Amino acid sequence: MKSTKQTVNLGTILRHDGPETKGIDGMDLKVIGVMKGAADVDAEDWDLLKDRDEIAAAGLDSNDRIEVQPIINGRQSFVSLDPLASEMFFLDGTSVLGGRS
Repeated sequence: MKSTKQTVNLGTILRHDGPETKGIDGMDLKVIGVMKGAADVDAEDWDLLKDRDEIAAAGLDSNDRIEVQPIINGRQSFVSLDPLASEMFFLDGTSVLGGRS
């Protein structure tokens, strides 16, 4: 049986579990971008990636944030949030950075 590694990209549905961004734990969240290096509050610059190929090539690490929009009552909200990548999980509970919650 072939194993398929999950990846984060535009349109991926994730869930949040963590203390930083309140009120979104357990909600379905649709990825609309990746903010490379934005988790570092002292960073002077970071990159907002909105292209599928750029996101796939860059990957994710603990210094990133993922720009998401909540799915509320089956509708994608116009509001976007940027939780830490380290607090984001695939629907099966696997961290976007690898490993289980």
